[in-house]
Amino acid sequence: MDRSADVRTSVGGRVLTLSNLDKVLFPAVGYTKAEVIHYYAQIAPTMLPYLRDRALTRIRFPDGVGEDGSSFYEKNAPKGTPEWVRTAMVLTSDGVVDYVVAEEEATIVWLANLAALELHVPQWTISSAVPAADGVIQLPEHQPRPGEPLANRVVVDLDPGEGMTIVECARAALMVAALMAEDDMMPVAQTSGSKGMQVYAAVQPCRSADASGYVKELARILKRTQPD
Repeated sequence: MDRSADVRTSVGGRVLTLSNLDKVLFPAVGYTKAEVIHYYAQIAPTMLPYLRDRALTRIRFPDGVGEDGSSFYEKNAPKGTPEWVRTAMVLTSDGVVDYVVAEEEATIVWLANLAALELHVPQWTISSAVPAADGVIQLPEHQPRPGEPLANRVVVDLDPGEGMTIVECARAALMVAALMAEDDMMPVAQTSGSKGMQVYAAVQPCRSADASGYVKELARILKRTQPD
């Protein structure tokens, strides 16, 4: 097969056109775009429960990763977004953003074809919001806003400083998890970047400000009880 040619494929009944399949996106190991798309297609069922119903910010690497590769953040749905891809309009500090929402495996494959290798979502869900008359979801600022989207999970992002390793970060994650467990949560840790970690826990739907306040309180407790 000529991987330089566009290829039409079907994912879950959705027809997609994949392009530049022979382009190397991970030069250190030689992984091509075709291999990356295949990988994302395989892990899509695992990813979707954590992406569904959330506004998706992407980091795209059109020329691959590494020192020679450039990347850029993308929030608005790009030109040419298929009609079947769900989007949601959200009023942010940057104005109204038409976010992509990943609801099915085909969306994950479509994003991989755009070299959107990093997918980031907020802790709040779209379905918990009541859009304004124009269909736009309005995020709260400092005061509660009627119809604002609600968070259903909290996350503690642990980014070790200079001289620290993932070992120290893991120890901090255990401390955070212990505090969450005391509050009847079920914390789950994951690695983040080369040596960071994140600790997630599901919560009853609440204001994003309250979820953020809880995380800040955890930080204050750890600073007081674990000064080193």
